[in-house]
Amino acid sequence: MDELKKKTIAALEQQLQLLAQNGGSPAGKAETCNMRTNLAERLGHEPEEETRERQERLLEELRYREAMRRVAKTCCVWLGGAAFVLAVIAGYAEMADACVATGAIALGLTTYGIL
Repeated sequence: MDELKKKTIAALEQQLQLLAQNGGSPAGKAETCNMRTNLAERLGHEPEEETRERQERLLEELRYREAMRRVAKTCCVWLGGAAFVLAVIAGYAEMADACVATGAIALGLTTYGIL
């Protein structure tokens, strides 16, 4: 029995020394932070976003939006060109109403695509 008590006391002393060396955590400060994060995730709380992460996320979203805007404008220029061709065809076919409507669409799409 005395031998078991001595081993237990020695193990506890060793644990206390580890705790003192690692800043109060059995695995160190980084593990403590990770444990808190895991607990927060399990409870449904999301950890706060760091400034750098937020800036990267916002910059990525801005680039995505700019790319989508470029695609939309390119499509508008192409559709405007196609509408212009249809307006010319309608003009040659002496369909004034269709020519005016299609020409207005062509003008609007092309203007939006260019600006």
